[in-house]
Amino acid sequence: MRSLFLILIGAFVLACLPVQSHAQDVPVGARVEPHTDVWIVSDRGGEVVQYLVEFTALARSGARVIIDGPCESACTLILGIIPSPRLCVTPRARFGFHAAWRFDDDGRSIGSPGGTQFLINTYPEPVRAWVLKNGGLSSRMIYLSGNGLAVINRQCMEPIARHAFATNEAQWRRDGSALLR
Repeated sequence: MRSLFLILIGAFVLACLPVQSHAQDVPVGARVEPHTDVWIVSDRGGEVVQYLVEFTALARSGARVIIDGPCESACTLILGIIPSPRLCVTPRARFGFHAAWRFDDDGRSIGSPGGTQFLINTYPEPVRAWVLKNGGLSSRMIYLSGNGLAVINRQCMEPIARHAFATNEAQWRRDGSALLR
């Protein structure tokens, strides 16, 4: 419970500060034109709090998010943060889920039950049900793709604007024609 409380406090503090993303010159909270498509093409995850901040800013932008490859670990938070009508998947999309962990005082990774519960609570019900049906969150990665993913998330059917943001290795990259304010 203490871990969950610390994660929520950290997310609140970071959301209120002028934080810069670890990306190439795209600040967290930058306005993205609502008609812009944001692509996630290969994101292996990272720190949960950083993803909460970045995905919350993305949700506020009004942009459509297209998952077009691996979205693993903390990246999966996008499923519970971006409104469903603005999130779609391509046939290449694949989500990888595992339990939360943190470093102890000696630098060893240990499980974080509070963080894991936070992840589960963030996912929408169909994703939560799929995770539980497939053994829950543990140190072993479980993958959601293909037909299982198509049932949970909508396929990208409408035309996709190629002039968009993309992520690769958990970094935001800006295409020259993407619009920011």
